[in-house]
Amino acid sequence: MAVKFAVIVRMMWIDDLIEEEGYINRSDIMRAFSVSAPQASLYLKRYMAANPHRIAYDFLNKTYVQIEGSKPIFWRGARCAADEMVRQVVEVLNPTDKMQTGPSRAPACGHPSAGATRPVRDGTLA
Repeated sequence: MAVKFAVIVRMMWIDDLIEEEGYINRSDIMRAFSVSAPQASLYLKRYMAANPHRIAYDFLNKTYVQIEGSKPIFWRGARCAADEMVRQVVEVLNPTDKMQTGPSRAPACGHPSAGATRPVRDGTLA
């Protein structure tokens, strides 16, 4: 069965967030892609099936954390491209709410706003 392009982009975005920040929550996926909690859980399960030794659930903090020494599925360039696609879609669909772009990204992705004020997890500016 073929995997839809949108699912692949979301998997890359999840992979990048884990690599850059070391953890991910369902709410990150819900906010970035405007999906329900069950759908966000499905994306996390799919990601964990593809890379089972990448993240583990931290029951105390109710978050998925990166397992030390684990490696991302996708190479850096693909993850950055996915991040940029998500940013572009959000800006086109909802230009007045740029905070929906999700967590901050590392300047290494080459985003035009790299090094500038950018949105972070709680919706404030970094």
